[in-house]
Amino acid sequence: DNDAFIVGARVSIKSPKRLFFDEITGTLAYLGDVNEPDVFRRLDRLDESNYHQVVVAKKIGKRATVSGEFASLSGIATLRQAVQVKVPELKVIDSVRFENYQRVEGRKDYGYAIQVDKRVHKMLALGGGFADIDRYYGGLNGDRFNKGKRIFAQAKIDILQSLEAEVFIQQAVANGYSISNDVRLDLVLTYDLLPDIRKLGIFRTPR
Repeated sequence: DNDAFIVGARVSIKSPKRLFFDEITGTLAYLGDVNEPDVFRRLDRLDESNYHQVVVAKKIGKRATVSGEFASLSGIATLRQAVQVKVPELKVIDSVRFENYQRVEGRKDYGYAIQVDKRVHKMLALGGGFADIDRYYGGLNGDRFNKGKRIFAQAKIDILQSLEAEVFIQQAVANGYSISNDVRLDLVLTYDLLPDIRKLGIFRTPR
């Protein structure tokens, strides 16, 4: 994204049989230099760190996936949690996802987002929900949501095996302060090159 840049190291471990969690990720890095996109000019940040992060994720049975995160930026810690649950018996939706955060240092606050999804056709999946991000969260959030209360909807269309189209729209609601992107509409085309590369045999999994 174009909010900032990060230089550092990240380690991800996937060994659920030994460590309980399906995945554990740790990051130690410097986040900043918003006006310097050239990575070579930022390599001197490798011996600095103002961003620390630990993320864990776990599948619970066949229905649910949960995750938790601790992140600290310039001494301000934030906790994040998320859960996604499959609920096919409801018929009208396939799954529901709830995400929330608590900023536990500095200007303390809380925010969340909830989204439901439904595949209505083998080529079409719909989703939508509501997000409430506090006004002091800062600029390091997804551009679609940034800050404030917003309702949103999206549609994903599988055009071809490797080609997907997405339509996303959101509307800010009931905010008592100025925000950017009062209304946002995204039209996105995504092409996955990997299936075609595999067919060419360029990258083969060793036996």
